Amino acid sequence: MFGFLGPNGAGKTTTIRLLLGLHHPTRGDAELLGTSIRDRAALRECRARIGYLPSEPGMDPDVTG
Repeated sequence: MFGFLGPNGAGKTTTIRLLLGLHHPTRGDAELLGTSIRDRAALRECRARIGYLPSEPGMDPDVTG
């Protein structure tokens, strides 16, 4: 288990979302578990091994139980 700490506005949420493929970088690259975040298929496999709980989960209002 890891924590990602820093002051408000430091870019913690943006960094995590970039690493998980929820946001797309405009330039540059990063790796998650040895996989480039630009490799969409490999990133999907990496995300299956990671848990992420956002502070404000976004629920799709059109999806029902």
